[in-house]
Amino acid sequence: MKSKLFKTIPCLLLTLLLACPAALAADAPADYNALLGKALTALDELTAARGQLTVTGNATLVAAPDRASVTLGVQLQGPVLEDVQASVNTAMAAVIVALENSGIARDLITTNDYSVSPVYDYSGDTPKATGYQVSNNVAVRVQDFNRIGAVIDAATAAGANQVYGISFDTSSRQKLYNDALWNAIADARAKALVMAEATGRQLGDLRTVEERAGMDVTPRAYSAMAMDAVAGTQILGGSLQITAQVVAVFDLK
Repeated sequence: MKSKLFKTIPCLLLTLLLACPAALAADAPADYNALLGKALTALDELTAARGQLTVTGNATLVAAPDRASVTLGVQLQGPVLEDVQASVNTAMAAVIVALENSGIARDLITTNDYSVSPVYDYSGDTPKATGYQVSNNVAVRVQDFNRIGAVIDAATAAGANQVYGISFDTSSRQKLYNDALWNAIADARAKALVMAEATGRQLGDLRTVEERAGMDVTPRAYSAMAMDAVAGTQILGGSLQITAQVVAVFDLK
């Protein structure tokens, strides 16, 4: 009963205020006029049509890479498994020493693949095992992008015969993503303003915002690697695109 009463009193008060003749307002005290103004404002807010608007905001920033990662390895074949493994182990040890001498810390060198597989001769009617192939590959993170070519040259000179999987990154990744996230939210608000105005409505408060896509760092241009006996390995990193996306929900009024 109390709940219904408390809900009814404001409505009765509003009805009485609106029912007062305009002539009384001239002689009414200031607090009455203020109360009447608040009542009319509350009535406008209660009777205004409401709704919500959902928009997607996007932003992309471009940056130059300043670090890289490359996979280097040794792959050998031979008739005796133990001999092939020993040769691969010796060669890989030399490669790791060469990498460290090139300024790569040991904790930036990680084994990402080691495999042993038989080698077959398919020239006859029946495949015949002729030996074994052993591969040992390491992922190397190069903190100084300008050193990537020299690192590859040092590794191949030491015995690495597998080079692949070059990727690029930036040390400012998190800051750039935060900036892209900020811009994505601003993009969502700008779109919402246009859509609200186009439909004859006013944009209200931001209700929710959701990060739709995580950090995306992708090459803007494909990398290139050229082998030159004099100049050494040349690596062209191009640029990176860092993108962010959000979904925002706004009130309409």
